[in-house]
Amino acid sequence: MESKMIGYIVHRYGTADPFRIADELGVDLRWADLGANVMGKTQYMLGQPVVMLNESVHDSNQRYYVMAHELGHVILHADVASFYKITSHGDGKAEYEADQFASALMVRLYWEEHSDLPDCVSDLTHEYGVPLE
Repeated sequence: MESKMIGYIVHRYGTADPFRIADELGVDLRWADLGANVMGKTQYMLGQPVVMLNESVHDSNQRYYVMAHELGHVILHADVASFYKITSHGDGKAEYEADQFASALMVRLYWEEHSDLPDCVSDLTHEYGVPLE
């Protein structure tokens, strides 16, 4: 199901770029100082998703994975405020699902940008900040 969902999203929005998809979905993106452990956070204000990304990833490739993770929460877990924390990466079912969504989306983004699949996870880590775990 997850691969079908990713395929549908990429087809519908014509990209695997999580920032462009979020823009198409009308997700409000804000950059903020979220501290050392929280890279991203999804909240709902008046029923609309607001993704906050830590300023610390603003200029790094990791912003793609973090945004994709939060986008996973928006798509998979509507109306649930969720957190992506470095120290508790993968905690709980919702975090696991958002991680899986983000990783699959990053594979599709790699294909979109390179016309080839990555050779290994470290390719995705280098390009988009996908965790090696």
